[in-house]
Amino acid sequence: MSNELKKGWAKDLSKETLQAIMKVGDGHTLLKPDGLIEEGIPKHVVEAFAKIHYSEKIPKWDVVKMSAQYLHEGLRSFDVDKDVVEDLVESLFRKLIDEGKEIAGYHPKYSIFVNGEIVDEMEAVYGLDLMRAVISDLGLKFDSKMGRGFQYSSYCKAVQGYIEQLDQKEV
Repeated sequence: MSNELKKGWAKDLSKETLQAIMKVGDGHTLLKPDGLIEEGIPKHVVEAFAKIHYSEKIPKWDVVKMSAQYLHEGLRSFDVDKDVVEDLVESLFRKLIDEGKEIAGYHPKYSIFVNGEIVDEMEAVYGLDLMRAVISDLGLKFDSKMGRGFQYSSYCKAVQGYIEQLDQKEV
């Protein structure tokens, strides 16, 4: 979190704000700060959870396979020491670049999509982090679940119970 919130911050949120937080998240999505503010979530709360998220790049499998073969063949002809391995790896990457090979791609699960296109980075609030912080600050009990979506649903159920308790106190 870039801006720290004081203990008890979630108790200051209105029922409508808590409902907005439940509505916009799902346990998977990175949420744009401006959109959260438009939904009625206070700016200081949004700023506390906004950070830069990055798409994960990974080596392309065909390049890894080719690299392994190249190194295996290259190491047969050398008396292997650290400098030789570094030279071999450098020559491998020069060869891959010369051949126009893309040596990295985006991880399909850990990439950030905006309008259907992968972006390298994005300032956003991870909805699950926000909801987890709300639960923690309110001291709510919840059912532990596997999977981010199920976790989010469990947190929402706990927050909904909290809201219902507030409603009962108002009557």
